[in-house]
Amino acid sequence: MENISQLVMQFRNAIESAQQNGETDKLEFFKRFSRGCCGNASNFLGHFLLQNGIETYYIWGSCPSSNIAENSQTHAW
Repeated sequence: MENISQLVMQFRNAIESAQQNGETDKLEFFKRFSRGCCGNASNFLGHFLLQNGIETYYIWGSCPSSNIAENSQTHAW
């Protein structure tokens, strides 16, 4: 489990470093990392972990915040 935590932190640090260096400016979904890009970040993280011998599952869900569909919230991990 420690290896997974280290890989995840390595991945997040790489995204944050790339963001600080302006390397994510061309990737619309990473402009506001970590907000609004959980699906894309999860896909990239899953691929990174698979390259390191760790299989993952993509999970997505939604939770309505009111009776109006446009107000529902989604999340992926």
